[in-house]
Amino acid sequence: MSGYDGNTMTKSPLATADNSSHSSSITSWLAAQPECFESSETKTPKQTSKKRAKRGEISGSSKRRKLQEIEPNSVATTLPQDTRQQEKSHSKRNMPSKRELPTTPGRATRRGPRRVPPNTGQPLENDVTPRPPREAPPLSTNPRLNAPKLEHTGSRHPESSANTSETSSRKSRRSESPRKARFNLMLAETGVFPVSIDGGDIDFPAAAQALRRDLAHLESQRGLLPPSVRHLARDRLAFDRDDLYTGQESGPPAKGGLGGIEMWQRICEIHGAAQECYDEDCPESTWNMEVHSSLLRTALRGIWKSKEVWYRDITSARISDGDLLPKVAGLTRSKMVDFAIIIQPALLSPFWDQIRHKCNELPYRTINQTDATHVRRVPIAISLEVKRAGGNEDEALVQLETWVTAHYNNLKVLTGNVTREPSDVEMPILPLIQIQGHEWKLMIAQLMSDRDMIIVHRDIPLGSTRNILGIYQIILALQRLAKWVAEEYRPWWITNVLGESG
Repeated sequence: MSGYDGNTMTKSPLATADNSSHSSSITSWLAAQPECFESSETKTPKQTSKKRAKRGEISGSSKRRKLQEIEPNSVATTLPQDTRQQEKSHSKRNMPSKRELPTTPGRATRRGPRRVPPNTGQPLENDVTPRPPREAPPLSTNPRLNAPKLEHTGSRHPESSANTSETSSRKSRRSESPRKARFNLMLAETGVFPVSIDGGDIDFPAAAQALRRDLAHLESQRGLLPPSVRHLARDRLAFDRDDLYTGQESGPPAKGGLGGIEMWQRICEIHGAAQECYDEDCPESTWNMEVHSSLLRTALRGIWKSKEVWYRDITSARISDGDLLPKVAGLTRSKMVDFAIIIQPALLSPFWDQIRHKCNELPYRTINQTDATHVRRVPIAISLEVKRAGGNEDEALVQLETWVTAHYNNLKVLTGNVTREPSDVEMPILPLIQIQGHEWKLMIAQLMSDRDMIIVHRDIPLGSTRNILGIYQIILALQRLAKWVAEEYRPWWITNVLGESG
């Protein structure tokens, strides 16, 4: 057997004799190799290829060329032509190309010393053990460690940096917490101070005492239902009490109004829509469209609309004049309230014509604190703010308090009292309604001209859309507020704004 003996690790005499005809440098280089060449008769080309790949040896074709230089007869005859071609192609498939080989500088490897061919001083290009590419380490769970590091390269436009800082400053003012904004409203030129309805030191306004008594009676839920719906209520409600029903029917409904059975059916539809909005966590816009608009329309249709009391969706309305806003840093003219109960004069009536002429005298061509087109000529009486269930109550209060301050300042302009001196014109109360999810609450704003402050009496329950009885309570409460608009606010507005007798 020619070549190396794999068991004794000694040179074969035949190999020594053949090598004498070659260069002494090649002989000494081969003699220094720790590996041994095994005969192809004992190992198949596939096994040899696997062993070479494992040890990191040079390719089969390169090694076979070296053996042929030493044993041209024995090696050439031992390996058949088809076996050599198969081994050659197999070696090319297993060995990666030079550009695919990963580089790992500074990493210790298990390979032996780098082989340098004689008279070159350079390592063999294909004498590299193939290794899989290194995977990137997993990212840290800390977002601050994973954030990209930005380098400051300087701005070619200095003015852009100034604009950016100014914009950031405006955003920081707008993002002021609602609780802090409410505190700042107390420090405004006309401060706004919310108090409990039974808050002790400040008396409830006399002009709203009758309104409060009637709403408290509705809260007891006695006499909410007409007798004609008792058989329907017995099946729908979990209880049946005699005090739920009025002593007699209220008579036929007014033109455009709803009778007892029709009102019951409409309220059941509103209740179903409210439950759906709550269960599906719908946004404010869906609540407004599906629940609140339907509820306001059901309550005010018929007799109250005939008395020029109606409602408007004013979600898109903005305060037109910045001078009407409280003098507090950070407040903007952005969205304030969602609905308004208004006085809607009949078209071409004397009241409508007087309002039209009054609008032409004003700088913003509007009689309200907003110049929204659909409410320019209809006096706003009651404002409603909506927040979805779980919304920020402080934000709703800031919006209502800012809006009612602008409302009072606008009434001062309309009545000619723009100074801080006490006026002969006594300002009316202004009801405000806060809606959060199912719950409806009333607040009464009162301008105290001698103290230059606004007191907001809070949290008078109006009802809830959680159940049928709560919706009945809301509708009757809205109708009681509509009566206040028609019988108290409308005469005051005609007398003090238009200068006419109510």
